[in-house]
Amino acid sequence: MKRPLALITGGTSGIGLAAARRLQADYELALVYGRDRQRGDRISQELAPCFQADLANLEQITVCLESIQERYQQPVQALINAAGVADPARFLLQRRDLRPLDEMMKVNYLGSLALIQRLLPEMVRLGAGVIINLASASSLGANPGFIGYSESKAALRCLTRNLAVELAGSGVSVH
Repeated sequence: MKRPLALITGGTSGIGLAAARRLQADYELALVYGRDRQRGDRISQELAPCFQADLANLEQITVCLESIQERYQQPVQALINAAGVADPARFLLQRRDLRPLDEMMKVNYLGSLALIQRLLPEMVRLGAGVIINLASASSLGANPGFIGYSESKAALRCLTRNLAVELAGSGVSVH
């Protein structure tokens, strides 16, 4: 019997990598990384296949998901959104450019939302699946120096709560 497929963003470092190591006995793994190709190649050899995608880029997300589907030929049954980028600055006044805040929102929130949007219909159709969104303590209140990061992770927490309620009874759980 085939093991279910888990897709983990940020799966080559930090909490994403720890989740992959924990799930490797029970799931086929597809790990998504954003920037560090060398680390992705190393983790591919050591643990599980890694797929590159900039989560701020919807086209790259689509290509990544197509590559994963081509390789595994089965639906994703567990999605763990562990990817995250931060660009700390002590005060908003120090920022001369708001592009880092835009990138944080795109990667930390909208990239996760795009993956959910693409994978959720099949989970609902099957009546089974789990989505885990990793936020941050920064999303719970003031965290000086992390404007942009905190808000993007707070948006992810709010999305998680809303989806959990919307999907109650569907067989898909959201945490």
